[in-house]
Amino acid sequence: MAKVAGTAFPQVLAGCRTGVGLSQASLATQLGIPVPSVVAQYEAGTHRFPIEKLTLLAEATGAPSVELIKAWLDTYAPDVSKVLFPPASSLT
Repeated sequence: MAKVAGTAFPQVLAGCRTGVGLSQASLATQLGIPVPSVVAQYEAGTHRFPIEKLTLLAEATGAPSVELIKAWLDTYAPDVSKVLFPPASSLT
């Protein structure tokens, strides 16, 4: 998976999926999503990807779970992300 820092989660999701050659329908099946078009909505940013599916996404794409969690938090809960993943300069 490519570096995702500063990338919104919908683009991360699309990049992970296409990076391993999965169709939206195939990814939907692996995530247990009964309607494949929902993956398109996640990738378009019109629906929020469910956080409870991040582990399945990591397994399906080989993407590091921590990077997916960070990208998800950066997009949907930036205040939480800043607490859990502070900038390196603030740690010194």
